[in-house]
Amino acid sequence: MKKNVLGIILLLVVFLTTMFIYNAIYSYDSAPLKMKELSLADSSGTYFIPEHNYAKAMDSVVIPFLDSCKVSGVLTNNGRSIAYDYYLLKNPKASVVVSHGYTERKEKYKELVYYFLKMGYQVFVPDHYGHGKSSRFNTDSSLVYVDNYNIFTNDLYHFVQKVVRPQSKGGKLILYAHSMGGGIAARAVQQHPQMVDALILNAPLMKMLNLPPDFIKDGLCRIMLLAGKGAGYTIGYRAYDWEKDSVYNPHAPATYCRARGEYWHYKVRELCSQPSNGASWRLVSVFLKLSHDVVAPENVANIRIPILLFQAGNDNYVAPEGHYEFANQLQDIDFYHVSNAGHEIYFESDKYLRAYYNKIKSFADKIVIGQQKKEQTN
Repeated sequence: MKKNVLGIILLLVVFLTTMFIYNAIYSYDSAPLKMKELSLADSSGTYFIPEHNYAKAMDSVVIPFLDSCKVSGVLTNNGRSIAYDYYLLKNPKASVVVSHGYTERKEKYKELVYYFLKMGYQVFVPDHYGHGKSSRFNTDSSLVYVDNYNIFTNDLYHFVQKVVRPQSKGGKLILYAHSMGGGIAARAVQQHPQMVDALILNAPLMKMLNLPPDFIKDGLCRIMLLAGKGAGYTIGYRAYDWEKDSVYNPHAPATYCRARGEYWHYKVRELCSQPSNGASWRLVSVFLKLSHDVVAPENVANIRIPILLFQAGNDNYVAPEGHYEFANQLQDIDFYHVSNAGHEIYFESDKYLRAYYNKIKSFADKIVIGQQKKEQTN
């Protein structure tokens, strides 16, 4: 009996010591030193799509407009196929590249693309590896799997160099990125400081939610990977079920705008029979590695461009401490908290949407004006 008690105590001590060391290595700042509240007062703009009659407006106004200027293609990088769409303007202010989030695909960003075009910016949207029409690990299109995050960052860099730059004619490049795509974009900019001229981050993945804590998630992932289960679904996830998942009823909403969320729920079912639906154990491990690396001081120090960062006040997917850790290390950053908004601020209710996109337009226009002043000086 005494040996059992001592054994339990020893295991507990080892567990707590390991957890303490892990948390000390991967610590995050909890102080929002550079964060401001986004004012919702700016509701100007005549091109915004209201949430009432949203589906009708998207199908009758937005989609036909985008289809009139859309070009689709596939780029190969290291044996992987990167599917993409782009939308060109005759005289664009600059070019915007979109890096989408986990389980998303390029078609989800049509409303955002429409707004950027109306602002005068041409837009390029690739599908990340394991998503949409791009290459994936296996035939299960519900499963999101990747060996390491450098696959994402290398594909994004390759796409910018091979597809975007030739169409940009020397103009400024702005990278817009959401959630997983935000973590990928920020890390890609750290790896390739000259890749783009500015970065807009929407609720980027820089720390996963704390339940369970990273230490527990990391430990479980390591055990499952050692057991050869890296390509299996994590706890709580499964393949998409056409019948069970037919109705829009999210248990953890990414947006609190039902019109937009419901529209995409049914639209993605038109695009494929088995939409992306769940993470593999390997992907969770990769996300943990990405969230640690993207806020590491030696990596953040490589960033040379202006950044606009939005944090959702009611986010069910990423933790705010990652944003604080990242933002507090930077000088040239505008960091806004959007009170009560869901994770997908770009897809939120009208009261958030207008102020959000107007802030983006103001930021992007400053990047372009900066280039024009520099050209005039030279």
